[in-house]
Amino acid sequence: LTEITEAVRLNDRDEYSQWILAAVLGNLFGRLDDALATYHQALEINPNFSLAYGSMGMTLVFSGEPERSMEHTRRAMQMNPRDPSIFFRYSSMALAHYLLAEHSQAVDWAHRAIARKPNWWVSHAALVASLWALGRYEAATKAAQALREQVPLLRIAQLPLAPMIG
Repeated sequence: LTEITEAVRLNDRDEYSQWILAAVLGNLFGRLDDALATYHQALEINPNFSLAYGSMGMTLVFSGEPERSMEHTRRAMQMNPRDPSIFFRYSSMALAHYLLAEHSQAVDWAHRAIARKPNWWVSHAALVASLWALGRYEAATKAAQALREQVPLLRIAQLPLAPMIG
């Protein structure tokens, strides 16, 4: 973290330095509010920075803001529809729909993500949770087996998301 903050200090007008700082703050340290503020700084520098919109979308999911997550994620996908890492955006959409208890849409987005990147565990986790919520237990069990192949020690109960019902 020290090296990244030093890079930002040396050139606070570099959107990529801001982006990586935000990613580290959110993904490694769980400082989601700080990560969101730093993504905003990256977007102030470059309002066309699709990577920041997409990454902010995932952070907003974990902040419990699925509607805002989908807004940012859609923008990232519109700005860069051929992004080789679009599976990240698809998994953000799957998680956001899951949080909104829109489980069928979550399944669709999770399948899209898995089709693009079969070994990205987040997509598999979203698929398992969404299928289970739909009562499709046999399909959920099969999807859980695929998830276990990606992350053998992970258990669904360990995941930080619960649907927003209500």
